[in-house]
Amino acid sequence: MSKLVINTKEKKAKYSSSYNVDSIYKEIASGITGVVVFILLALFPLYTRRAYFDILTARYGAYRGIVIVHLILLFILSLIYLINVNSNTDIKGGALNRLSEAIMPKNIGKYITLTDVFFVIMIIGCCISTMYAKRYSGEAFYGNAGRYQGLECWLLYFVSYIMISRTFEYKKWYLDFALICGFIVSVWGITDFFQLNIFNFFEGVQEHQKFQFASTVGNLNTFTNYTAMVFALGAGLFMVEKNTLKSIFYAVMTLGCSLGSVFGLSDNTILSYAGFFIFAPFFLIKDRRSVVRFFYVASIFFFGIFAMYVACTYTTGYNTMTSIFKTLSNIEIMRFVFIPFLFVGIFLNIFWDAKNNNSLNNGNMLSIDMPVSKYVVRLWGIFVLILIAVTVLIVLDVNVFKKHDEFWQKTTFYRELLFNDDWGTHRGHNWRIAFTNFIERFDWMRRIFGYGPDTYLIVTERSFYEEMVNRYREIYDSAHNEYINYLICEGVVGLVSYLGIFISSLVYAYKIRKENNASSILALVVISYMVQAIINIAIPITTPVFFVSMYIIVNIYLKSEERKKYIGTL
Repeated sequence: MSKLVINTKEKKAKYSSSYNVDSIYKEIASGITGVVVFILLALFPLYTRRAYFDILTARYGAYRGIVIVHLILLFILSLIYLINVNSNTDIKGGALNRLSEAIMPKNIGKYITLTDVFFVIMIIGCCISTMYAKRYSGEAFYGNAGRYQGLECWLLYFVSYIMISRTFEYKKWYLDFALICGFIVSVWGITDFFQLNIFNFFEGVQEHQKFQFASTVGNLNTFTNYTAMVFALGAGLFMVEKNTLKSIFYAVMTLGCSLGSVFGLSDNTILSYAGFFIFAPFFLIKDRRSVVRFFYVASIFFFGIFAMYVACTYTTGYNTMTSIFKTLSNIEIMRFVFIPFLFVGIFLNIFWDAKNNNSLNNGNMLSIDMPVSKYVVRLWGIFVLILIAVTVLIVLDVNVFKKHDEFWQKTTFYRELLFNDDWGTHRGHNWRIAFTNFIERFDWMRRIFGYGPDTYLIVTERSFYEEMVNRYREIYDSAHNEYINYLICEGVVGLVSYLGIFISSLVYAYKIRKENNASSILALVVISYMVQAIINIAIPITTPVFFVSMYIIVNIYLKSEERKKYIGTL
């Protein structure tokens, strides 16, 4: 009996020793990663070196440095951990045993996600694509013929993904600081709309270029792809927050980010907002409060059109570039669309608050916190499908059937509906060149693996240089559509794996939407970026924020109850 007690104590001591060592090193690792995530979400978007003159190289250099330092610190920590484990007789071999167990075929599903698989395929594809680029392998590796989205950048993304998804410990305040940073960037951008030049970033910039840049982000397209992401972040936090003061804070932050997007004058914002409003109900509509907040968020968005009307009518010295928001602000009824949404939100809020003493409460829950019927979200899904179908029919009628051509030509948005070479600031011409190369000039190897990461400029210069210069006096160094860009530069393998990486993470976020709001909110951030990417480019000024959002989704999923259930079935 005494022998049994001694053995039990020894086992407990060994287990306790192993547990303490593991927990200490996990806490240190999560602390290091936490600092890195904070820097990437809350400080990185503010970083500049020489204003707009070297913003791309400065921001990419900063991102590369952050990831490398993160890797070095975790590598040193891992070495210390292994030395400690191997020198401790009580837990000797523990780490190596766990590693060998993890890589066994029967257990690999417990540690590897579908997102991991797609990411690995992407990296392998990029490596093959870089080697096959031959004389342009250097440009493919560094991405210096484009926007530094070469193999080097993708290796940084991958390494960062592994470190953050496996060692991060999520806390809500990370998102709060990311939102505050987004608010600062957005308000700064609004002052640039009025050409106030508060921080002298336009010193030395040519006069005709001053209207093309904003805030700490640079190009307006890049500025609005960032502000749209932080709008989605703020709106998501606002929709689920129950504390009144915090709700007001999130509403103010969301309004600032929304106005930043509107005054950024880039039409890609419309796509971002469409992505948010289409998918937000599927991820976040759970109770009556979220329904009310959804109407408030819609009101915040449409208020931007009214604000644009006021700015252009009653002020001077603003950015005169055209945009969809300026066009909408010229339509009288659109200026005040925010009011009905606001009133509906207020009415529902008052109506459900009035039921707080109703017997439906059972004395345990406020009426406004009660769950809504699943049919509410289903009806929204039907509405979205109808809306998409109508949009497709209109586009087909304008471009193919042409049965109501005279009618459509009189509409405000005829130019946006007609797809030709001039569409989207010559994006139509750019995309035609891309598909001509892919279908007619690429061999099967290039179709599968692409011409080389971020070598789009080389492709267009070698194939359509004279046409680009003679027709539009332009040279396309990007497709201005991320998905077409990946198809040309990384091939079918690159495009499919890229979509797989992010769609799989969104599926994970949807699976755990009921147990974790953060994953749902970050999913909307990812969606907002992915939708606007149809007419925009990947650039390491803001794209790392998009990637980190996805990393955190996977990190949360790996620790979720849903994941534990899945592992239990293996």
